[in-house]
Amino acid sequence: MRKLQHYSQVTKCLKLLPDDLDINFELAMIYVHNLKNFQEAENCFIKFIELNPKREDVYKNLIEVYQQLNKRIDASDICMELGDLYLEESDLEKARNSFTTNTTALYLYPENADGHYKLSLTMTKLNHYDLAMIRITKANELLKTTCSILNVILQ
Repeated sequence: MRKLQHYSQVTKCLKLLPDDLDINFELAMIYVHNLKNFQEAENCFIKFIELNPKREDVYKNLIEVYQQLNKRIDASDICMELGDLYLEESDLEKARNSFTTNTTALYLYPENADGHYKLSLTMTKLNHYDLAMIRITKANELLKTTCSILNVILQ
């Protein structure tokens, strides 16, 4: 009963202050942990990122929500955004991990050419030129395949 009262209070606050970061985050966490309503949690986390694209914990929570919803490509895209955030902050190790470890961009969607490209940039900045070359080659192969498919479709 208390959970529902808290949910009701938070939703009322959100109606009054729709762009409040804390309220959006609190509601998203209620949807995830108490109500198991991952679609609504997705909406709240997306809104939060639109309002404040700098909080890595929100990206990580959204990735978990997408995994619950079995939206691997969306989860991969958010991993890419998180990797971009780390690159902006010059945190190359976290950027690399965002692109490569399990539950991250290339693990969730290995055909992500942009992911391979950004990983190659990260590896170059880390002075791992051999690994960077592997990733840029893979990105190039994926883009060629995509272009070939588009040519067949457009003919």
